[in-house]
Amino acid sequence: MPRPIDLSKRNDLVEKTAVYLSDNGLIDTSLRDVATALGTSARMLVYYFGTKEALFSAALESRRQNFRAAFDGVSSTGELVDALELLLREMTVGDKEPGARLLVQILGAGSSQNSEYQAYARAAIGEMSAGLSDALRRIGAEPADADRHAKVIGAAFRGMLIDRFTTAAPGEVDAAAEAMFAMLVDLAARR
Repeated sequence: MPRPIDLSKRNDLVEKTAVYLSDNGLIDTSLRDVATALGTSARMLVYYFGTKEALFSAALESRRQNFRAAFDGVSSTGELVDALELLLREMTVGDKEPGARLLVQILGAGSSQNSEYQAYARAAIGEMSAGLSDALRRIGAEPADADRHAKVIGAAFRGMLIDRFTTAAPGEVDAAAEAMFAMLVDLAARR
C-alpha cells in the first residue's frame, strides 16, 4: 500500500512553486527548474502532483485573485472607481503583487490556441467581469449593458496592470488609470 501524501509538505511545495513562478516566469519553466530551485527532485514533485501541469495549477490556484470580493461593497460610481484603483494598487505594490504577476503571465499564456492555461485565464477574466457587472447593476446599469461594460472595464484594468508592471514611470500609469477608470465608469453609468 502506498504511503499517504504529507499534505503539509505538499502545501509547502505549492507555496514555494507559486513564489518561484511569480519571480521567474511560467513560460518555458520545466519541472526540473522548479525542483532545483526548491531543493528537491523532479521525481519528488511528480510523486506529490503527478505532472508539471498539476503542480503549476495548484500553484496558480493558491494565488487566485478574488475579484468578486473587490467589488462586493460597491453601490455608487465613486465607490467603483475607488475599488478599481485600490485593486490595481494592491495588485502592483501590495501583498497581491506576486499573484498578479503570475496572473498576467497566465493571461498571456492562455491566449495561445490550445493552451493548457486557457481555462484558467478564461475563468479569471470571467470572474472579474462578473464582479464588475454585479457592481454596475447595483449602481443602476441594465443587465445587458452591465455585462458589456464590465468586459470593457475589465480589459482596461488588465491593460493598466500590464502597463504598471512594465513601466519605468509608475506614477504616470497610476494617474492614467485613475482617469481611465473614472471615465469608463462614468460612461457605463450614463447608459
